[in-house]
Amino acid sequence: MSELASGMTCGALILEAAAAHSDADAIVLPGDRMTYGGFASGAAGWSRVFLALGITKGDHIGILLPNSTEFMKVLFGAMLAGAVPVPINTRYRGAEIAAMLVDADVVTVVTTNDVEQRPSLIERLYEAFPDLPSTNVPERLALERAPHLRNIVITQGPSLGFLHRGDLSASAAGIASDTLEECGAHPLHIGFDIAPQRLPVEPCGNRPPGSTAGRPLPDDRS
Repeated sequence: MSELASGMTCGALILEAAAAHSDADAIVLPGDRMTYGGFASGAAGWSRVFLALGITKGDHIGILLPNSTEFMKVLFGAMLAGAVPVPINTRYRGAEIAAMLVDADVVTVVTTNDVEQRPSLIERLYEAFPDLPSTNVPERLALERAPHLRNIVITQGPSLGFLHRGDLSASAAGIASDTLEECGAHPLHIGFDIAPQRLPVEPCGNRPPGSTAGRPLPDDRS
């Protein structure tokens, strides 16, 4: 990798690494690994999802996911979209999640409805926001405890009150690369192809069921 340019963003750093070492391992976890090329493509895909949701530069995106390669894609995807990622401890109870989202002015949350994930993050969010399951417009939430929270995106589903990422694939695919550049990541001069990829929309019937100021954090988020 070339010497880092002054002011290079974290997102641009990953894209440059992908251009130079696309097939090299970027992240290796037990049972999961990801190359720099996969990392960059995945992060760019999430950034398009965020832009399709109307995320603008400086918005705060909550990430309620277990340690995984998907967590890293979402984290850097938020940065590529010009947003501020806010990781949320998966051990938090509902009241702690609600307090953190309000304190951090989070407008969108990404989580999972993985049936093997314990504790269930969906149940924790229902605990945090009792009115979430009864919402009729998941694209534009109006929660009593979190008035700034616009929507919650899940990577698996369905669940009442949540948006599924696959439902956003068509609008996300329409976000051009130069739009990402305008968000501050400057990906185009790096030379790595982050052209939009249309994700398959999974039919609902085939899906599995399913700031921190003044508050101490638990020991870790795993």
